[in-house]
Amino acid sequence: MGSSQVTPTFPTGTVVRSVAVGDFNGDGVPDLAVVNQGSDTVSVLLGNGDGTFYKARNFVTDRSPVSVVVGDFNGDGVADLAVVAIGASGTFAGVGRVSVLLGNRNGTFQAAWNFGAGLHPSSVAVSDFNGDGKPDLAVGNLASRNVSVLINNTPPPRHRLGQPLDLLQSSLLTGGAALDVGGR
Repeated sequence: MGSSQVTPTFPTGTVVRSVAVGDFNGDGVPDLAVVNQGSDTVSVLLGNGDGTFYKARNFVTDRSPVSVVVGDFNGDGVADLAVVAIGASGTFAGVGRVSVLLGNRNGTFQAAWNFGAGLHPSSVAVSDFNGDGKPDLAVGNLASRNVSVLINNTPPPRHRLGQPLDLLQSSLLTGGAALDVGGR
């Protein structure tokens, strides 16, 4: 990259906090997922393969999202998104949540499934923490000073449209208690 080149930029939502890379439409080209804290959305920019991206499509998350990761959370071979949000809406007000948006193979996503996290989550990571071959989530919680681990218990046969995801939440560094966290 030379110093005389202009760096291309691509519009998203407001107050960009986090970016993740995945192939959201199955074309083998990297796409971007961008968390927009100010507009409570995640923007998806499909890649052209030449370093440019199509216009962003926005998908609703919970209130005040701050971090995003990519994983196949329902085992269908399609990239999904997990977004952590600071201020949950509805009955979980004051508690952070994880919004899981299941991919549709065409660069779009289903409405979010929401799961509880700790107070004021600040980041999310994905890995198989229990060795069962399914991606689990770890959420760093700023205000509660701990990490919430959400174990993916979605049973085989793999998730089907309309079947709820099953994530089991256990909070580390605060006693390891486990509770079942339902979808939607």
